[in-house]
Amino acid sequence: MATAAGGRVSPAILSSSDDEGAAGDRERHRAEGSSDEDELTAREFIARITTGWQNEKLAPELLYPLQYELEALRNEVSYMEKNMRKLLPTDIRLSIHRMEIKRLRYIMTSYLRVRILKIQEYPWFYMSRLERSGPPILMPSEEVFLREYLGNLESFLFDVAIENMPITVRKFSKDQLRKTPCVDRYVFFKSDVSISLVSFDANKEREEADIEEGSQYVMRYRPIRKLLHEGKVSLI
Repeated sequence: MATAAGGRVSPAILSSSDDEGAAGDRERHRAEGSSDEDELTAREFIARITTGWQNEKLAPELLYPLQYELEALRNEVSYMEKNMRKLLPTDIRLSIHRMEIKRLRYIMTSYLRVRILKIQEYPWFYMSRLERSGPPILMPSEEVFLREYLGNLESFLFDVAIENMPITVRKFSKDQLRKTPCVDRYVFFKSDVSISLVSFDANKEREEADIEEGSQYVMRYRPIRKLLHEGKVSLI
């Protein structure tokens, strides 16, 4: 099982708050080093990773990356594999550990795959996000992928399509192909705390809702966007 590895993980690395302030704190923690005495158990840390993976799958846009959480999860898997080598081939714990490692690897792979698919769907949008200040929305490897993918896509459009069109219709603007994530899409979510939510509908009319802890709701993504980044709600 995951807890059998016996690892303890620093919350400075495994913070799952995704708002800009939390992302900035994560960067400072990493640079300064953590002195926190309290630590997350492997079970708690894997639960956070799983929640982040589920949120990423269901959110219409990229969330702030769980880069350090992924790194810690890889270390946890390596630690479990190291412990497996000490077990006898007939030990029943060996098969249990193997199943758990496969599950954790699936979570990591699926999380990265979902993010890559979003990058491929909205490449120009996320390229423009790279030019903004603030915590990065992409991991370094994802940024490299985006630049290469966008370069290949633009080359294909020019070399294969636009160059073969009549001169009168050869004009091309990236804005014509720019797509943005639909943040007004309805999503299901569960509240992890009791909150009073104030939002505005498409007609700019004020809407208020008292959300109870543990309750499930369906609502437009835009009003709960910040709450999701703050870890106060989870998508389901």
